[in-house]
Amino acid sequence: MEEKNRWLLIFPTALGVLILNVLIHFLYMVVYSYLIAPGHDFPFYEAHAQFSGPYSSIIVGMPLMFFAGRWIGRKFFAQNRVYAVLLVWLVYFVIDLSVIAAAGALTSIAVLFFISFLTKLGAAWLGGLSARSKG
Repeated sequence: MEEKNRWLLIFPTALGVLILNVLIHFLYMVVYSYLIAPGHDFPFYEAHAQFSGPYSSIIVGMPLMFFAGRWIGRKFFAQNRVYAVLLVWLVYFVIDLSVIAAAGALTSIAVLFFISFLTKLGAAWLGGLSARSKG
C-alpha cells in the first residue's frame, strides 16, 4: 500500500482506540456489578460508571494509545511515523472532546479530561518513537 493511502488509516485507528477504551470500561463495570459490588440498584452502578470512567480512560488509554501508535507508525516511512501517530491522537482528542462536550460533562471532569489526554499524547508519542526505532 502506498504511503498516501495509509493516511486513511488514521481515523479508523483513532476510532478503534476510543471504542476499545469504552468497551474495556464497560467490561470493568460488568465485573464490578457482578463480582465486586453485586446487589445494588441501577443508579448506584451508573454513579460508579460516571466516577470511574475518567480514571479508566487514563489507565487503559495509555497502553491502548501506545500500542495503536506503534502499530500504525510501522505502516509509514520512518520520517512520518511520529506525525501519523500524533494525528491519531489528535483525531481521538477531537472525537472524545466533542462527545464529552455534547454530553455536558466537560466542566465536571475537566482536570481528569486533560490528564487523560496529556497521558495519551505521551503514550502516542512514545509509540511513534518505538515504531520509528523498529525501522
